[in-house]
Amino acid sequence: MFDVEMGIDTTVLDAIRDAYQTFPEAVDRFAKRELRPFVSQAVDRTLRREPGPVKYPIQWTTPKQRRYYFAVLAVYNPITRQIVPYVRTGRYVRGWHVRGDYTGGLTSIRVYNEESRAQFIGGRRQQRFHRNTGWPNAADVLQALSVDLNERIEVGLPLVIDQALGGV
Repeated sequence: MFDVEMGIDTTVLDAIRDAYQTFPEAVDRFAKRELRPFVSQAVDRTLRREPGPVKYPIQWTTPKQRRYYFAVLAVYNPITRQIVPYVRTGRYVRGWHVRGDYTGGLTSIRVYNEESRAQFIGGRRQQRFHRNTGWPNAADVLQALSVDLNERIEVGLPLVIDQALGGV
């Protein structure tokens, strides 16, 4: 499992809460129609994509990992006398979820993957051969996305308030 709450600057969160007190519908609409979809689309572009094929030779992170693969996960074909390559199930890619907590306008946006191996494929314990294959490190991706999200809020919130006041 991999779970991260997007880092939103506390001053930005305070601004959202203040705006929500006066314009709850406008701020709620901004959070649900602009911010959470922005994060979802970014996750689609980055984390919900499979990289190309495995890069050989596989660089195991530890000898124990290599032994585990060949003892438990590898499938041996007795006719060809070769190991059948692992076939991706797609559960990791499909396992990414984005949820918003809209208490007081917006409290947090959570990005998570419930797949049990997520921490090893792209999470905090990402294995060397997954990185070599091209799986992005989710923590790095989401940290950069947090910066973009904060900028989007800082630019968009004044426009939302102006629009709610009857401006443009």
